[in-house]
Amino acid sequence: MASASRLLHVATSSGYRESGISVSGLQSPAEKILLAVRTTAIRVDVPLGIRDPETPRIRLFGVTDGFLLSVLDIVNDKFMENDARKVKLVQKFRQMRIEEQSRRNVETKDERRKRKRAEGLGLQATKINNQHTEQSDQQLEESFFEDEMELDIYDTLHSD
Repeated sequence: MASASRLLHVATSSGYRESGISVSGLQSPAEKILLAVRTTAIRVDVPLGIRDPETPRIRLFGVTDGFLLSVLDIVNDKFMENDARKVKLVQKFRQMRIEEQSRRNVETKDERRKRKRAEGLGLQATKINNQHTEQSDQQLEESFFEDEMELDIYDTLHSD
């Protein structure tokens, strides 16, 4: 419903004043939310004649070619306004989508805390592992030198 409400706001602010939301099956598993984007801004009512009640004919009002051309210009202007309204609507929908995606990519405080904790624990484990490796290497070197010294002492003692 929140998404439909945001979309409705975009539609009405783009000039689609007659848009609305319809909900069927409220609070049921089959609940459906329908957003209707519509406008009657392009509507033009121009009476050009009237049906004669006595005969099946239509009596035209005294419209001139100039009048019809003026009406045609008005209608074309309305179509151009409608095209501009559609472009504005699409642009606003795209902008809303971009903004929502960027908000989703933002890390919450709790997510950041957990990520930083995991990174810190990983670094700590790496340091501890490196310390153990250094200690093991140092112990190996010390034992190697001790073995060499023992051999030297042994050789010295047994050479006489």
